[in-house]
Amino acid sequence: MNGKKLYLSPIMDLYNGEIISYNLATHPQPSMVQAMLTDVLKQLSKDEHPILHSDSNNAGISFYHHSVCCLTRLV
Repeated sequence: MNGKKLYLSPIMDLYNGEIISYNLATHPQPSMVQAMLTDVLKQLSKDEHPILHSDSNNAGISFYHHSVCCLTRLV
């Protein structure tokens, strides 16, 4: 985009391959992941307990993922 990089943070439903949430940003930062997770949590029904897999090695993002999983119904 005008010579700049864009960073995509998607959540894919591995059952059907559908992208159920994503965030696009000009810099890779925890806030883009937080916004994406907040969006997907709003879409879940109370009886859904999805598994969140992240291959991120970023300690800040990993800590956030762990916190979200502890406070919500994500496994």
